Amino acid sequence: MQNRFRRRSNPVVAAPVPAAMAVALTLSACGGGGGPEPEGASQAAPQFGLAERVVVEGLAFPPPLSAASAVALVDAFPSLGGGGVAMAADQAGRFFRGDKDGRIWSFDAAGGGGESLFVDLSAKVVDSNEAGLLGLCFDPADGATGSLYLSYVADNPLRSVVARIPRSSADPLVGDATQEFVLFERARSSTLHCGGGLAFGPDGYLYASFGDDLNPDNAQDLGNYHGSILRMDRGGAPAPGNPFAAGPGDAPWIHALGLRNAWRFSFDRGTGDLWCGDVGESSREEINRILPGRNYGWPAFEGELEFYNPSNLPYASFEPPVHTYAHTEGKSVIGGFVYRGAAFPQLFGRYLFGDFVSGRIWGLVLDAQGEAQVDELSAGAAWMVTFLEDQSGELWLSKSGELLRIEAEDPAGAPTIPLLLSETGIFANLVFLDPAPGVLPYDVVSPLWSDGAEKQRWIALPGLDTIGFAEQGPWTFPDGTVFVKHFEIELVGGTTRRLETRVLWSDRGQWQGVTYRWNEAGDDALLLSQAETVSLEVPDASAPTGSIVFDWRFPSPADCLACHNASAGHVLGVRAAQLNRDFAYGLIVDNQLRAWNNIELFGADIGPVEAIETEPLVDPSDEGADVALRARSYLAANCAHCHNDATPLPVMDLAPGVALVDTGLVGVPVTFAYPGFLEGDVRVQPFDKERSVLWERMASLLPFLRMPLLGSNRLDPLGLEVLGNWIDAGAPE
Repeated sequence: MQNRFRRRSNPVVAAPVPAAMAVALTLSACGGGGGPEPEGASQAAPQFGLAERVVVEGLAFPPPLSAASAVALVDAFPSLGGGGVAMAADQAGRFFRGDKDGRIWSFDAAGGGGESLFVDLSAKVVDSNEAGLLGLCFDPADGATGSLYLSYVADNPLRSVVARIPRSSADPLVGDATQEFVLFERARSSTLHCGGGLAFGPDGYLYASFGDDLNPDNAQDLGNYHGSILRMDRGGAPAPGNPFAAGPGDAPWIHALGLRNAWRFSFDRGTGDLWCGDVGESSREEINRILPGRNYGWPAFEGELEFYNPSNLPYASFEPPVHTYAHTEGKSVIGGFVYRGAAFPQLFGRYLFGDFVSGRIWGLVLDAQGEAQVDELSAGAAWMVTFLEDQSGELWLSKSGELLRIEAEDPAGAPTIPLLLSETGIFANLVFLDPAPGVLPYDVVSPLWSDGAEKQRWIALPGLDTIGFAEQGPWTFPDGTVFVKHFEIELVGGTTRRLETRVLWSDRGQWQGVTYRWNEAGDDALLLSQAETVSLEVPDASAPTGSIVFDWRFPSPADCLACHNASAGHVLGVRAAQLNRDFAYGLIVDNQLRAWNNIELFGADIGPVEAIETEPLVDPSDEGADVALRARSYLAANCAHCHNDATPLPVMDLAPGVALVDTGLVGVPVTFAYPGFLEGDVRVQPFDKERSVLWERMASLLPFLRMPLLGSNRLDPLGLEVLGNWIDAGAPE
């Protein structure tokens, strides 16, 4: 299964279709060849599965852009020390607040118990003017007990420091300052304009921002780190792919430059976009979307206004801000986060930011033309210093010694996503799950394991818009594309229960997802705003009693985007290799790519299906297929949406078609030590699945060991068998 060769078309057995759906699809498929026949062709030429395109009407997705809701600021921890100048949340449900003097405290985010001192760095941190302890973050890849990363200004000599402090082996609530590891350290001349932002990006690298050190010319000097956002690996070295890798001095670390004092920046967990609030000088505060290698213009321009530009550089030579505001509205921008939580859908997708002096909080969203639409949400947060995003995507604000939860005030401002599945316009008949006209069913070659549930899938394109086709890799979809996936499962006793129907759609360049949970009667489904679980008893031949009980988890909107992420292209199963198979369109069986091409779903004619060269992919349950191809197909469908070359940490690339030597699998030591394994254990140990960390993690249900981390609470017997057989056979190519 080399990366050097590709398998051609992959016909497989047609998927079974419910009887009612078969009738409906037979009617829609009748009408023949989809175009004029060549002269002399037989009237009995094979029919296409889809004869003509039907424009979809009446779908409730994407929902209309709602009016912004005002926000309330709720003091959730009145008995604790409140917020600090820097805040971070770990994956175990704890908040960490850093005081400017260098002391860092932690407490339970649920509000139970008091706070405890994590580490005291006050002996080395300079607390003067804008200098001090400035930034905190955790690496998501480290798990619940990972090290704390921090940015601060130290003395003797005066310098900026980025470091990490591990937790004590005796107590994970205590940091071991004796084991501090300095990643980046540089001299500075001022205690003003220090920057201080710190965050791990979706690419697995650490980003850090620094101000211009009170010297505006620094921001245009690639040789020093001032006035820039840096990007580094977990050891402090310049991250691979940095735009100025061959430049002088600090240039190899620089991700973007031309910033005056980027105090706070953040990554949108839905899109991966990097948003930054850059504090202005005399007249403008600005919000930027940071792109690699771009120059944001300081000091030639402050926002859109010329500031100090002796070389008369044109405004067009710099990356413009997304939004600016004048000093009549505020005087020190505090960058925030794009809201991706589930509690307040009326805030979803808005970038929330504020101003230190005026106390105003705004919500920014981009319209269909990419222009910023900004609404004021609150005016009562003067002396705010930092925003915080917790693990569920909810937002908090630290100000004047308080840590305040941000809540939407106006439920009427929520987007008009229908509360019931029957109101979405997706289905013409919920009893038989007959889709609305133009909503097309499809199936995939290698399905994702979903705890034993059976699935059906549909796609709807807006109007007559088309898909950007690629033989290999992700496709591109027009704004307004809607994907639907339905789940149901067989229970003990032979009954089938409808569980949920998920909807994923693109809206103004961003992907969003929701879940509808079916009621007990199975006649409609209710929109969920947060994750829920239900206990199910299902047949299981491997269990002594012939059945097992497990918790089915209904995902929240934020959970949807964890898998449908930017590195995977957001859409997981709809690509050439997955759709290059036969499908029963009523009584007509046709290759899905051929059928879609016939009704012009693609932007250009893709030609004969037999000539398409896709990545190698088979159904892992196909016992007649090559053992290596079955294993790699399983990994591609179940793991590659997170483990791919766009997410270097963890450093595995399990996408289909990648040569085995490039996957980071066989013989490669694990990145982290896991309980029950030995030092030096590897991800895949040929001929020994039980010494292969990948297989053992799949075979575990322990929360700290289980893989996948999200979306499954039940072991997959087929996956364990397929991967186990492959490993025990030596993990062949």
